[in-house]
Amino acid sequence: MQLAVIKTGGKQYLVSRGQRIAVETLPYESGKEFDFNEVLLLVYAGQVKVGMPFVEGAKVMGRIISHGLHDKVIVFKFKPKKRQKRKKGHRQSYTLVEIMDIKDNALKAEAPVSKPKESQTGPKRKTVASIKAKRAVRRSVSK
Repeated sequence: MQLAVIKTGGKQYLVSRGQRIAVETLPYESGKEFDFNEVLLLVYAGQVKVGMPFVEGAKVMGRIISHGLHDKVIVFKFKPKKRQKRKKGHRQSYTLVEIMDIKDNALKAEAPVSKPKESQTGPKRKTVASIKAKRAVRRSVSK
């Protein structure tokens, strides 16, 4: 699985291929493809690459689906005993983007995916039935 953390509009987003995200408004038309060049972290075929601040040679390709407005947020300010109140509404604009592909020149797709060893999985959990059976055996032996 490919994952990436991208930075756009002053925010960071964890994305994967095929995902749709609503980001701050971008200056592109609907249907246009573009690249996110500010990739902060990349997970590709079991390899993790962290940028300082950005991953060299990595890019996330996206396609603009649509532009829109979020739901209205009401801002109401009130000062008691001063006869002062103010009501204002705000709708933040956004761009809906579909992530098409995640690419990096340095990481190879053929990297082996490590499987956890049996000793790393931890001890098996005991069931209630097995605990009760052991108690019954102890009671019968002690009598």
